[in-house]
This record gives sequence, C-alpha cells and structure tokens, in this order.
Amino acid sequence: MSARVITRIALLGLIGFTVPVTFETIGIHASTAALGAVSIALEPLFTVLIAAVVLRQRLSSRRKLAMAMAAIGAYVVGGCPRPGVAGYALGDVLLLLAVLCYACYNALSSRLTENVPASAAMSVMLLAGFLGCTPLWLMSGHPWPHHLSAGPLLSLAFLSLCATAGAYLVWLFVLQDQDVSRAAITLYLQPIFGVLFSIVIIHTAPTPFFYIGAILILMALYLGRNVEPRAAANADLEGPVNVYEDM
Repeated sequence: MSARVITRIALLGLIGFTVPVTFETIGIHASTAALGAVSIALEPLFTVLIAAVVLRQRLSSRRKLAMAMAAIGAYVVGGCPRPGVAGYALGDVLLLLAVLCYACYNALSSRLTENVPASAAMSVMLLAGFLGCTPLWLMSGHPWPHHLSAGPLLSLAFLSLCATAGAYLVWLFVLQDQDVSRAAITLYLQPIFGVLFSIVIIHTAPTPFFYIGAILILMALYLGRNVEPRAAANADLEGPVNVYEDM
C-alpha cells in the first residue's frame, strides 16, 4: 500500500472509531435512553443514504421498503421511546453526530474491500483509532487505574477484541460479498441481540414491544435479501465514484 492509501485508511479509522466513540461516550451521559434507541434505527438509514449519494448506489423499491420496516422494528424493540427531552440537546446532537460518523465509515469502507485486504485495512484503521483516542484520554484528566479486578479486565477484553476489532473486521469481510445496502439491513439485528443477551445475562423480561419489533426486523431481512450477486448489483451503479481509485 502506498503512503496515500495508508493515510486515507487512517482517516477512515478516525472517522469510524475515534470521533464517534468520543461523541457517543459523552453523548450517552448527556442524553436520554430514548435518543440512544432512535440512533440505532438511524445508523443503517444514514449508511444507505451516504452510499447512494457518495458511491452512487441505487436502492430498489424492495430494499427501501425493507429498510423502512427494519427501522420501525428497531424503534419498536426500543419501546417506542420519545426523544427530545428538554435539557438534553447537547447529548442528542453528539449522539446523532456519532451515528453519522459510523454511517460514513460503513459506506466508505466498502471501497477498501475491492483493493486492500480486510486484515491489512483493519490493522491500519485500529492503530489510527487508538492513536487518535490517546490524546483525548490524556486531555480528559482521568487517572491511570492502579488496580483492576477480573470482571473489568474481561469486559475490556471483550469490548476491545470482540465488539470492536472483531466486529469491524467482520464488517469488511461482509462487504467483500455484499453491497452496502444489503449489509446495512443486518445492523438492525443489534437491538435484538442486545435484548437477548440482557435476558440471558441479567435475566430481564422482554416486553411485547420486543416480539413485535423483532418480527418486523426479521421480515425486513427476508424482504431485503440479495436476489443477485454483488457483481450484478455493482453493474447497476450509475457512474460510481471510486473513492480509493489508486489503491
């Protein structure tokens, strides 16, 4: 990879990791659970919108219906919350900006899979994300922990290796065989798995909203499934803009 390509991948790491994680961490403490639930529904929609505008990818009527159905399902799984509580404007804006950054990464990273191995691209992006977070942590003034028990260490290992590195790598592998819009619909499985894990780990009781929303999301996944290979889907692009043309 050339220095120019590495720089672009590193910038994508900052956009897809450092900036949104920072906004999300601050925004969660300054917002409400309602906006957090709504943001889950917005990320796939923003991803598809950016793919349509920047990458010139067309979205079929079938896919549009599936995206709308999945977004409603994610909102219902969240309990049909009502965002916009007074006093939480800053947190709401930060969460929305975080979602927008994640969506930019989701859409633009599809070009990486065409010319750069997923493992190599992920290594550069994670390194850039780590280097970007380090000065932000230093500026926050938080002290270095002198003692960590097994629980926090296991949580840290899971969040860093599975929920971050593993998830980002799997996303790049998925984009090698699927177009962005098809892959984006699968993001709506996040609230379903979140509730299922809460049932298993902390023994919460699912509400009727969960079952209704889960059914809508699963129906949307079936409706938006691929009916043609990625090569055929790429042939329908109208004047694609090759963001990484020199890779």
